[in-house]
Amino acid sequence: MTETSWHLNKNFTIGHVLAVVGVVSAGIIAFNTLEQTVANDVEDLQAHKISQAADHIQQAEANQNDRKQINELRTQTAVIQNTIETMQRTLDDNRQDIKEILTEVKRHR
Repeated sequence: MTETSWHLNKNFTIGHVLAVVGVVSAGIIAFNTLEQTVANDVEDLQAHKISQAADHIQQAEANQNDRKQINELRTQTAVIQNTIETMQRTLDDNRQDIKEILTEVKRHR
């Protein structure tokens, strides 16, 4: 091998090494960029999921409060219904008493 061909070979090899280093460097930069993008996307997704979970929790709490209010209203309605039934029985009893009194009054006339 002549000295000139050795220099060409050496230059050619160094050129290849530099090209490979450049490609690897570009690949590393691209990978790091992609990795950062994925990390950002994951953080965004996590924030979105956390926000959704908070919304669901709020809705569940609202539904639970609604159920409590509905149960309270049912209880109040039952109490009112019992009071109405009691008043109706008392009214019926009073009507019967009045009829008996009127019958007695008519009998004594």
